[in-house]
Amino acid sequence: MKRTPEGQRLMDLYWQHTLEVVRLLLANPLFREQVAGVVATFQPGVAALLSGNGQSYPITQSMIDQLNVLWSALIEKASPALKTALEQERARFNNFQEFVNKDFSQWAGLLEIPAPTQPWIFISSATREGGRITVECNDIPGTDLTLWRSRNLSSWEQVLNPEVSRSIHTIRFIDPAPPRPAASSTKSDAREVRCQAPRAKPEVPRLERGIPWRNSWEIPNTADSMEEVGR
Repeated sequence: MKRTPEGQRLMDLYWQHTLEVVRLLLANPLFREQVAGVVATFQPGVAALLSGNGQSYPITQSMIDQLNVLWSALIEKASPALKTALEQERARFNNFQEFVNKDFSQWAGLLEIPAPTQPWIFISSATREGGRITVECNDIPGTDLTLWRSRNLSSWEQVLNPEVSRSIHTIRFIDPAPPRPAASSTKSDAREVRCQAPRAKPEVPRLERGIPWRNSWEIPNTADSMEEVGR
């Protein structure tokens, strides 16, 4: 998203209000149910977009109606700053009606975010608990993803026996025995992981900014390079 000024603005807006939204969700079971419903509705389209096939999945009126119900409920409980941001973003797209009958690639264009033309891997979660590292990313149909790890982000090794599970659009890796971090390291262990597509070389990609486990990784057409494109 940060490749365009508008994408960067949306990312900054997201991080500015994330804590408040999380607090509202934790305090309101109805919000959690509504969010889960919207995520389930939009996830197939987002998965198609990340797979480079966003044009194959349309946005319907019922999807926008469901989104607006959640949006309105959130506005009712929001602080003045969050309420203003939510109202402004919805008004920009005529109560999101401009998204109706557009596909997800067109939706990305309306948001001024480049739509992938080839698959991207987005690592949405990486945590360490009980001596195990768990990583979740979007699944790419027909692609055999692998898990790699590094202590220093310059030398990578493949995790040879990870636990792997899949849901409809998500793949979860668990490294059952990750190495302990070096005593001098101040990096979180969760930052020392990445998902990789077949044939892509294990050299570290060009880093722009942010932490590695929160990034998207573009799968190149050849094995010559691999570039970080996320936050």
